[in-house]
Amino acid sequence: MNSCNFVGRLVRDPELKTTSGGYELCNFTIAVDRNYKNAQGEYEADFINCTAWRQTAEFVSKWFAKGDPIAITGSLQIRKYQANDGTDRWASEIQVSNVGFVPGKPKEKKDDWRDQTGAKPVVDEDVLPFDLE
Repeated sequence: MNSCNFVGRLVRDPELKTTSGGYELCNFTIAVDRNYKNAQGEYEADFINCTAWRQTAEFVSKWFAKGDPIAITGSLQIRKYQANDGTDRWASEIQVSNVGFVPGKPKEKKDDWRDQTGAKPVVDEDVLPFDLE
């Protein structure tokens, strides 16, 4: 069985792309802390390359940004390729099948609560079905 589960933080903003066939894919890297300290008393991290497809790719690019905690489930894929100098190289990545939020400080979704000028939208409090207080 090929199944991996990781909880980490995004190293940089996810990159959403579309293939020539029209499928969305999102590449991102997460830093996952090891559960032990090194000789200097510090935790080290492993950097895990991840690829998500279709709706999962859109979800990651819409809701996550650099530094955000993220939980992923997927399968490990190792592929062999030939470098420009002719040597064989290996690349490993997680093919992400599920993504989840990690509890913590809430964060607003990117760009959704602001208009194009960067200002908060004006809400008429008289039309809200609840009190703001």
